[in-house]
Amino acid sequence: MNTKKILILALICSIIATCFVQTSVLSNASTPPGDLSNDGIINMSDVILLAGVFSSYRGDSKYVELYDLSNDGVINMSDVIILAGNFNKTATSATSIVKPTSTPTIKSTPTPIPTVSTTAQVDDWNYKSATTNISIKKVQTGTGSSMITYFIADVKLSGDSTILSAFAKNTFGKNITETTSKMAKDNNAIFAVNGNYYGFRNDGIEIRNGKLYRNVPVRDCLILYKNGLMETANEKNISTTTLLSNGALQVVSFGPILVKSGTALTTFVNMPSDQGATYLLPAHPRTGIGMVEPNHFIFIVVDGRSPRYSAGMTMIDFAKLFQDLGCKEAYNLDGGLSSTMYFNGRVVNMPGGSTTERAISDILYVK
Repeated sequence: MNTKKILILALICSIIATCFVQTSVLSNASTPPGDLSNDGIINMSDVILLAGVFSSYRGDSKYVELYDLSNDGVINMSDVIILAGNFNKTATSATSIVKPTSTPTIKSTPTPIPTVSTTAQVDDWNYKSATTNISIKKVQTGTGSSMITYFIADVKLSGDSTILSAFAKNTFGKNITETTSKMAKDNNAIFAVNGNYYGFRNDGIEIRNGKLYRNVPVRDCLILYKNGLMETANEKNISTTTLLSNGALQVVSFGPILVKSGTALTTFVNMPSDQGATYLLPAHPRTGIGMVEPNHFIFIVVDGRSPRYSAGMTMIDFAKLFQDLGCKEAYNLDGGLSSTMYFNGRVVNMPGGSTTERAISDILYVK
């Protein structure tokens, strides 16, 4: 056991010694969370587990959400105090924390709570119901300043499950923004990524959940149909009337197109020109969506601009990654500080290298 962990254990034990005198006479019937080892009593095994992840934060590979007793996104002294205050109590209350297993119990979260089917199987990285199967994987490549950290979500849908869209404050318009997690929770999403930040521009075709909001063709767009098919097209070559009659559910204007007919592109055209198209090509945080086959989608969020955690990814490498994952079509969404992936009540990545989200216009989500 390393020196840091020994010091943390010593500190926890000291706090426990102080708190035990004050709390040992209380009834066990109202025991707060703390049984991390799931052995029926809050004891030294729980102390050791907490010490092992002490100082880890949401997004860190060591972070365990169920050990974050204070639910503040970091394993710190507030969690130690909660555990110490209940040391030696039997964890008989319904609010006790259980150790994650291959089929974990769904832990209640602060309101608003994502609506999850009672028959669904869910843990920190996976969700499976009769119509929705989501699996998220964290990947790190390279070392030092060349390290890249990204998250791949493999999403398979069936039945009436589909990719939906939501606006900040449920309103389409300029200068209306909320964080990805706020919009996701407000719409009972189990999974979400940032959209295209349409409110930053006045052009493009925007169809959301089957309704036309903007029709100013200018660049390449993403098209998601009700039948689970995904396409990309030049907005100047398509009709919104035809799109809607063919069952277009979402049309998102950003780009560029990354993969077309199974081939990753290396030359990119018709990109947003807000900051100059060439600005978008070097390594940056990124968000994108790809289709392996109808109703089978790949979402990727790349963290960036954070030395020794993630440098970001070039557009060419981003396109190749989607191709390597078997996508027949892929499309680039808004990136930079907007790049956010949400799953089951939490943000899984670190936008801009921190836990702070940018407020944006819209999201794509599954519920």
